[in-house]
Amino acid sequence: MRRKILFVAVLLLTGFLLNSSFPIHSETVTRSFSLGYFDLTASYPLQADPGAAVIISFTARAKKTVQLEDLLVQIYSYDEAGNFKLVFSGSLVSKQRMRKDDFFQKDVSLTLPADAPRSALVAVASERVKVATAAYYPTPYWWWYWNYSYPWWSYPFWIEAYPVASYSSEKADSTILPLTYVLSSTPEYLDLQGRYAELDAKYQRLTSEYSDLTARYGSLEREHQSTVSQNQQLEAEVNMLTYEVESGRMWMYLFALTTVIFAVAAFFIAFLTRRPPRFGQPAPTPPPSAPQPEPPRTRQRRKAARTEPPPEAEPSSSGSAPQS
Repeated sequence: MRRKILFVAVLLLTGFLLNSSFPIHSETVTRSFSLGYFDLTASYPLQADPGAAVIISFTARAKKTVQLEDLLVQIYSYDEAGNFKLVFSGSLVSKQRMRKDDFFQKDVSLTLPADAPRSALVAVASERVKVATAAYYPTPYWWWYWNYSYPWWSYPFWIEAYPVASYSSEKADSTILPLTYVLSSTPEYLDLQGRYAELDAKYQRLTSEYSDLTARYGSLEREHQSTVSQNQQLEAEVNMLTYEVESGRMWMYLFALTTVIFAVAAFFIAFLTRRPPRFGQPAPTPPPSAPQPEPPRTRQRRKAARTEPPPEAEPSSSGSAPQS
């Protein structure tokens, strides 16, 4: 149970770290901002890692006819103390007369600071333009005008015109643009990364142990199957031997019973065939048995004893004759 819980925790933490550490950099966001005389549009990646190179595209469209002196863009990031740090500063366009609805586009390439904290880039767009104004005199005057667009008999001729006095005034405006979000490491992320490394080491160790246990389980499973097969064979042999023993025991009982029956029958037959003596008559004596022949060596000894004379008696030491 604990192994399953640890495995699920490792999977969830891995998914969280993957989602937070590997963003989709191809996602682009487009936002519009307004200045006094220009509408500014910025296209930038939604998020990026520290040290990554990003491209931000700016498009400016004129609201009125003006003389554009400078359109400056400055991009800042935060430092560890929370202060602004300049990342890019450049002019998109300068010294150009812009009519109404004229536009221009420029891409800005920059590299995010490697030590930038987890925050969004901030861009400051500033415009500086000259606006032309005109004043007409109230009294008209005649002006000799040579117009070649009419037939030859109709020129030259006089036209009535009002004198114009023009002058220009310089104006400026600025706005702030939030841009790409920098995905830097936070203390929480570093803590989770350390925990992830620890859990990953445990996971690798458990995976190795699981592989070893799987191999041992496979070996034990094969041994179990072999033991079961041997057990089945031994059980078959035991059953066969039990059958043979039971059969031999039955035949032994049958033989013993048959032997007892034959012995009883023989005893009964012998008892029936024996004739008992009649009352008052002596029992018949059995006939004498015929003499058995002697062995040849015994007969020779007996014949030699008959032919030899008896031995003489020796005189005693006292001199007296033996008595008859």
